[in-house]
Amino acid sequence: MFKKRNWKAVVWTVVGLVFLSGGTMFGLSQTEKVKAEKAYDSLEGNLSSLYETMQTNMSEVTKDGTLTLMNEEELASAQLSLNAADEQSLDGANKQKIEQELLPKLKGIEEYNRIVPTANQLQSRINTMAGKIKSNPLDQGLSKQFTSIKEELADFKKQTAKIETSSIKQYFQNRYMPQITRLEEQVAAYQHASNQINELQSIADQLSFSKAEFLQKVSELSGKVAELPYSDVNKGLQEKINTVSKTYERNQLTAMEEKKRMEEKKKAEEERLAEEKRKAEEEKAAQKEYEEIFPMEFIEISPDGHKIINSRQPYNDESFYKYDEIAKKHGGRYYYTPSSDVAAIFNKERKAIAFINYGFSTGLEYKELFVDLYVYYTGTPREEASKLISKVIETGKPVEIGEGNGEGSRLSFENGRLHYGMW
Repeated sequence: MFKKRNWKAVVWTVVGLVFLSGGTMFGLSQTEKVKAEKAYDSLEGNLSSLYETMQTNMSEVTKDGTLTLMNEEELASAQLSLNAADEQSLDGANKQKIEQELLPKLKGIEEYNRIVPTANQLQSRINTMAGKIKSNPLDQGLSKQFTSIKEELADFKKQTAKIETSSIKQYFQNRYMPQITRLEEQVAAYQHASNQINELQSIADQLSFSKAEFLQKVSELSGKVAELPYSDVNKGLQEKINTVSKTYERNQLTAMEEKKRMEEKKKAEEERLAEEKRKAEEEKAAQKEYEEIFPMEFIEISPDGHKIINSRQPYNDESFYKYDEIAKKHGGRYYYTPSSDVAAIFNKERKAIAFINYGFSTGLEYKELFVDLYVYYTGTPREEASKLISKVIETGKPVEIGEGNGEGSRLSFENGRLHYGMW
């Protein structure tokens, strides 16, 4: 019975110890569980706050477009919280949340902080270029700068391609090209406006459009320029448009004056041609009348019924032209009888006013004609010849030169006629 009682006592003793030990262990596990929950909550709070701050930085960038780095101390604190959580005996659910939610957030924050300095450097390049474009979007050197910055962007994309957090990767890969594209579009818009101004200048120089069409183009172009983003540059472009408009007005006025001048010149030319035509017709008519008055040949009937042919067909003798010149001076023409030595000067009425063979004679009323013939025949100066002939008329005494017998000459005034011939 001792042994039996003793066995029961031992059993109960063991049972008591077991219960005592179990209660102690239960108390210890509950304490650790509370600590683990607190460590997880601290970690989740720190990381969530940091991640929200990062997202805020990404959505609310600075005025110049650069991004703000995450606070290194706060990031270190989050890392400590993660280490503390690892030391605690977390349940399966919390461990899964850390691995699936919190660790990716921490990694995203770290990747963000690593890429931001390079991103900000790229943003600064874009900002510098934007400043140059704002100052002069028509700078010929911009093309090379666009090429350079695109090369830099390509290198940047290679770096962002290594980012494992997809939202961070997409953010940085999609952030900068639209800015560059927008700047290119602005430059293209200004270049297009500049080209249109040049086209407008060409129109103004050539006046290839009507005034209404030109003013319509000016209005449309001014409207487009006003919509461009840089007001200071727009003012310069508008001034160019205004200058082109003034050029058009000036050229149009010059063209109108030139047109008026050309019309006046054309009118004057037409009047000149009309006058020349009129004169030519008058001369033609006069020539026709003259030819009728002085035909190349006409026939006279002598008192005894003989036909006398009078011709002024030119022949190769200087005397013919000289006689005819003298005749025309006194309103007549020189005619000769073919195959004879007989010739005469006839007036418009076909009356012989001077007879010419080896000498010549005229009526007193044709004294000046006689003087010209005398000058031609003798070579005497006209003034001297005129005095000599006047003296013969006044005195009636002939002037004989030479010894006669056909070797001399005789100037006389007989029966109202002047004579000069050989004697």
